[in-house]
Amino acid sequence: MKRFFFTAFCGIFSVSLFAFSPPIAAAKINGKISLAPAFLEKHEAVHNEADKAFRGYWNDPNAIQPIAPLSLALHSDFGVVLFRDGAPEPKPDPIRTVQVFAGALEQNVIVIRPQSRIKFHSVDPLDHDLYASDKHDFKPQQMAQNSVRPVDFYSAGLFEVRCTLMPHFSAWIVVEPATYVAELKRDGAFQIDAAEPGEYTLKVFFRGQWIHERKFTIRDEKEVQVTIQLESPTASAAKPAKDEPKEK
Repeated sequence: MKRFFFTAFCGIFSVSLFAFSPPIAAAKINGKISLAPAFLEKHEAVHNEADKAFRGYWNDPNAIQPIAPLSLALHSDFGVVLFRDGAPEPKPDPIRTVQVFAGALEQNVIVIRPQSRIKFHSVDPLDHDLYASDKHDFKPQQMAQNSVRPVDFYSAGLFEVRCTLMPHFSAWIVVEPATYVAELKRDGAFQIDAAEPGEYTLKVFFRGQWIHERKFTIRDEKEVQVTIQLESPTASAAKPAKDEPKEK
């Protein structure tokens, strides 16, 4: 009888310890990506000739539309990921549906984790013939309006999606085992609500390459501000200390 009482008491005690264990502190990351004037100047110089190659017109069911020149949108053309040192491998993302319309994807850069699936859903009245030359199982396949094409992305890599019917069509699927994937707003702002303490590496992707990398540490801060001004559309050196994360 005494033995039974002791066992029950120990069980209650251990549950109480678990229930009142202090949670691991987590910080909110408030980030902002912006483009320096030098970035825009270099981008314009590099892509001016490329824009000319795609100037012209393409048929629309209701009219003949000019092909729009290349432009920049922070929420669409850039990808931002964060890696925490020692973090476990992330799980695959939920199946994501990406719309194809107006001769493009809904975003020019889409970041997913390995083993994830994307469903390309064409809502465009024009046919598309999407493919990625560096992915053997993503060969040209014609898509009519309202058709859906699922594609699995098994391992990390950078995959440019093109269309054989529209030479100006270009979008990037970035597959990275990132701890966090930042969703950029139109003004370049992003937020990570519950980042665990640790050493972090932030990477920025733009049109085929990683152009910026930043390392920072989260300790016991409740809120961390990360501000990055991109100077060049190609890979650049680390930014000075003035842009390091600041505690709030």
